[in-house]
Amino acid sequence: MQNYLLHVIKTKVTTLKGFLTLITVLIAFVLPIFVKDPYIIHILILGYIFGGLAASYDILSGYAGVLSFGPSAFFGLGAYTSALLSIYFNVSPYVSIFLGALLASVFGLIAALPCLRLKLFAYTAIATWGLAEILRVIFAQWVEVTRGYLGLWGIPAFPSFNFFGVTISFEAGSVSYYYFCLLLLLTNLAAMYRIVNSTIGLKFIAIRDDDLAAMSIGINVNRTKYLAFFIHGLTSGILGAFFAHYMRILTPDVFSITVSTQIFAYELIGGAGTLIGPVLAGIFIILISEGLRIVGIVRLILIGFLIIVVIMVSPRGLVGIYEKLKKSFK
Repeated sequence: MQNYLLHVIKTKVTTLKGFLTLITVLIAFVLPIFVKDPYIIHILILGYIFGGLAASYDILSGYAGVLSFGPSAFFGLGAYTSALLSIYFNVSPYVSIFLGALLASVFGLIAALPCLRLKLFAYTAIATWGLAEILRVIFAQWVEVTRGYLGLWGIPAFPSFNFFGVTISFEAGSVSYYYFCLLLLLTNLAAMYRIVNSTIGLKFIAIRDDDLAAMSIGINVNRTKYLAFFIHGLTSGILGAFFAHYMRILTPDVFSITVSTQIFAYELIGGAGTLIGPVLAGIFIILISEGLRIVGIVRLILIGFLIIVVIMVSPRGLVGIYEKLKKSFK
């Protein structure tokens, strides 16, 4: 992974897009040095989590062309799995987050079995939403284990560790959470970027554009879509697991249609099939939303209006706006 990141920097930094990406990453790393307010750091962490979820969803929807209304299923399953393993079996959070991600990815394969038998996008969307609702009801009613809507509390924080003589602590409000989340986001993005720029990515795009034509040239459509579900589940699950140990309390609302709608909206605003666009949209919208909290419910109207304007001006979202601006300066 390290060699790949260095390769990306060497080959892409000469382009405007690569230069802006590098500057953005550097700003993200030095930001806590200048921003000391724990609340702002908290909002940025949420932005990274939901931006990463939007990018994960973009693999399934924007690239593979599978419309889903249930991305919260993988997010919530990763969160609850990691939390329950840590609480009841004393599994270290550093291990349980990967086990949560693994279970979410396996669930992605299981979810794909019935969903991919449905040919119409609308049916697939309803089926995936139904799966998320089933999980929400299960975890809400399994009170003896999950405590239902009272909330699963007492989720362990990440243990402190020593790194070259420096103690990395994960106490409440610690900036360590910020850097851990940022590293998870960048690792996920690097892996997904490599996937979409490989033969697998070309297969995703071919299926999205015309699955019959893709089948005619020898692409196994169902197997490729199963892979998209697996990747979506894995990357969403690990972010959900981190969310559990960061917030340290969970309710079945993590499976709600509200969470799925947020993720879906960020992908549309950022630009479907662009990967980086949904990430930027997730961070941007969450920051704007919190900044407008002072005006109360009016902020929801303003954010809704912003979403409509962006989509009307550029169907490819923020990335489309960037591309138009770049062309205008040529």
